[in-house]
Amino acid sequence: MRWIPVSALCLMSCAGCERPVTEAAGPAAEQVVPIAPSEEPAPSFTVASLYADCRDRVEKPEEPQECTSDEECVRAGGSLEICTTVISSKDLISTAELRPCFRVLEACTCQDAQCTWTLTETLPPELEAHKENRLPGSLPLTKPASRE
Repeated sequence: MRWIPVSALCLMSCAGCERPVTEAAGPAAEQVVPIAPSEEPAPSFTVASLYADCRDRVEKPEEPQECTSDEECVRAGGSLEICTTVISSKDLISTAELRPCFRVLEACTCQDAQCTWTLTETLPPELEAHKENRLPGSLPLTKPASRE
C-alpha cells in the first residue's frame, strides 16, 4: 500500500481548477477591526421607534373590520406579544422571547375596527437610561480587516 501526503491529495483534487493551489497551512484567519466611533450622536429611540421595530410581529394577522369591542381582542403568542382576535389567537404560535419593543405595549384593544396595541407614554425605566445609546447588550459595529 502506498501512502499519499495530504498536500498531494489537495493538489490532485483541485486539478483543472482555475486558481493556483498552494501548499499553505490553511486559510489566513480573517481579522475583525472595530470601526472608529463617528462624530455623530448615537441614534436615540422612543416608544414609537421601538414599536415600529416589531410592529409586524405584534399586530399580525390583521383583517379589515375584525372587531367591534375590546372583548373581541386578546393577547396571544409565546410572550403574549401579539394583539389579535379571539378566533385568530387559537391558530397562532410564536417563540417565547422578550424583546425591548415588547416593553412599550400596554393594552390590546379594538381601535378603528382592528385589534391593536395601545402604547405606554414613556419608555420603561430600564430602557430610559439607554435611550440616547443603543439598547443594552448591543455590540459595536465592526468590519473585516483589509487584506492589503
